[in-house]
This record gives sequence, structure tokens and C-alpha cells, in this order.
Amino acid sequence: LHVMNRDFFYDTDIDMFFCRTDVVLNSKKLDFNMKKLEELINDPTQGGFIGILMHEQYYYDDYKHHLPDFKERILGPCEFLYKNGYKGSFISEILNERHVNEFPFDAVTDIKI
Repeated sequence: LHVMNRDFFYDTDIDMFFCRTDVVLNSKKLDFNMKKLEELINDPTQGGFIGILMHEQYYYDDYKHHLPDFKERILGPCEFLYKNGYKGSFISEILNERHVNEFPFDAVTDIKI
């Protein structure tokens, strides 16, 4: 539960960073995902970083569980986030960003370091 209430969490016991995934784009229909993303970007406690992911096998026609609207499920949310000021990045890039170094995790008392 502690991990799910923040974008990132560092566990010193196992020396590992965790990142919350907000939306798995292939698991729900486009309309549902767009509504969820709109809620997230308007929530000051969750809108700083939006974690999205997808499983690419659903794109391929020969995959047993192929999703015909897979392209729209991916591009629609990505375009929406981009138009709202978000940019794509790898988690490693986020962890190395200057603001993380300037405001280390121990600056927040309820995050374990």
C-alpha cells in the first residue's frame, strides 16, 4: 500500500526503486483510459508523473488475443499527455533528473531511505 500511494519509492532493505503504473493501455478500452488520464493530470497528488505501459504483443494480427484498436489505445493517450505538457522518458532518466538530486527522497519524512 505504501508503494501505491506515490509515484516512486526506494526500499533501502533491498536497494530497489519502485514506480507506480497508473494505466496499462492495452487492458482497458480507450474511453476508460482517457477518462483515467484526465483524472490523474487534474489530481495534484498524482499528476506529477504519469506511469503508462503497454504489452506490444496485442498489436500483432497473429497474436491470439490481438486487439484491433491497439494503435488507438496507445497513440490516443500518448497524444493527450503530450498536449498536456508531459514528455516520455525511461524511469532511469527520471531518477537521474536534477530535481530528484536537489530534493532527495529523505526530504519527505514518510518515504523510506
